[in-house]
Amino acid sequence: MIDIAQIAGIQRRKQRTLIAIICLTLIFVLACVFRLVPTLDDLLAGRPPYTQAMTFLMAQEITRGTGDRSPVILLGADEHCTSVPQGKISDDEIAAVLYVLTYSEQQRFSCITSYAVPVDPSKFADLQILPIKAEWMSTPAVARPLKVLPVARNMHVYPVAYLESLNWRVTPHFPISESQAANLAPRQYESRNSAVQTNERAGINIDFEKARAIVQQRHDQVNTWLMGILAVLVFAEVGLALSLVQPYRLTAQFVAFHEDHLPPWDFLTEDIVQRASGAEMQYQEREQARQAQERRMSAESALREDLEERLRFFLGNLQDEALRQRIQQCLDESADPALMKQLYAEAQKAAGVKSPEQRLTSLLESLEPLCTQEELNACREEAMRLLDESGFREARNYLVLTHAQFRLRMRRQVEEEQENADAGTGTGN
Repeated sequence: MIDIAQIAGIQRRKQRTLIAIICLTLIFVLACVFRLVPTLDDLLAGRPPYTQAMTFLMAQEITRGTGDRSPVILLGADEHCTSVPQGKISDDEIAAVLYVLTYSEQQRFSCITSYAVPVDPSKFADLQILPIKAEWMSTPAVARPLKVLPVARNMHVYPVAYLESLNWRVTPHFPISESQAANLAPRQYESRNSAVQTNERAGINIDFEKARAIVQQRHDQVNTWLMGILAVLVFAEVGLALSLVQPYRLTAQFVAFHEDHLPPWDFLTEDIVQRASGAEMQYQEREQARQAQERRMSAESALREDLEERLRFFLGNLQDEALRQRIQQCLDESADPALMKQLYAEAQKAAGVKSPEQRLTSLLESLEPLCTQEELNACREEAMRLLDESGFREARNYLVLTHAQFRLRMRRQVEEEQENADAGTGTGN
């Protein structure tokens, strides 16, 4: 069985756990709001990567068109797609050709640049160094920075309506009219070095549904994270709630031992230290009242037995037939002690026997030489109280015991005085 000190520890633990559950619940609600409200969900996912998706699919199409003979590199975002400078380079001076793609979400374009890798870079002064860090690269891969010369550049500018149709929340309706198709078609701007002949971009076809799927990937990833967060929060809250089961059982057992009941809701919302202390205090009060009641009942039973014994003693010696019948009826019906006291007093008077008060007074008179007046008054009050509550026998026993104690005290005092007197006589001699 636990005690109040342990319940105080449970209260502190419960408070910390409830605070944690409330915080997790608020986070759970916030995550649900972001997951279920489209505007917030899209805000959390960020701006859809429309041109990135289109550029990525272009890179894959160029790779298929070249048959994996030339590297295709998707560098990433770049707001610049300028014209190619004119230069003098022949086909026999080109060791390889590679294709680099960039995009701009803000300006809505994809930029495809064809770079020539010179056989002898020292012959050209306006070469660019191409980094190898990229978002995506096809085989054959570029393993080191290269000095290259731009020979062709093609920019695809997408209409806003076309990019918005790639959004996962938009439901496209097919077929579309020629005017709608014209409005959705991207515009192309080409710049090339006239000294180099290229045909690498013959026929780039973009799968519309693939583009929509790539645009939706980031949104789906964010939702996956949100669902994972929601699952973790749910498991955490369930775990915290289960951690309160054992403390609740211990507290409920303590309260039940003290004859009270503690529902789970009261355990969560109330100060269980005050609740347990109150239950313990009320239990002790009830126990004290019960014990006092048992003592009263025991005293009343003893008084009743004493009065019955005395009435039965007088029953065979009374000459008054009416009084005898009243006493017999009282004994048969187990009347209250007050009536029995009254009949006992009448029986004493009829038989000429001293009353209990008179007999107790005689016993008290025998105490006068042995004690002070204050002690005698205290003994009288206690004897009369016992006579009223427990009967003559208890009062008489009390006075007899008190008389023996006072006699023993008197004897010790006499012996001490005698010893002191003997000691004084011996000293005088």
